[in-house]
Amino acid sequence: MHYEILDTDVGQGARAVAVPVTYGKPVERTDICQPYSVAEVLQTVFHADFQAVLENYVRTETEQIQAAG
Repeated sequence: MHYEILDTDVGQGARAVAVPVTYGKPVERTDICQPYSVAEVLQTVFHADFQAVLENYVRTETEQIQAAG
């Protein structure tokens, strides 16, 4: 898995945040007549790995999660 560093604040504080991204995978053609949810597009077309994103968030933001209860 590849990671990109975001320098802007994305709700996780002002410091740089590493987010998982996907490169080099072919984009699959889909039936444009059928409505898709955002999650379906991210998973089907861009091969997003939500589990990896959540694991990364929990690993990097443990103190904030514990503080929020």
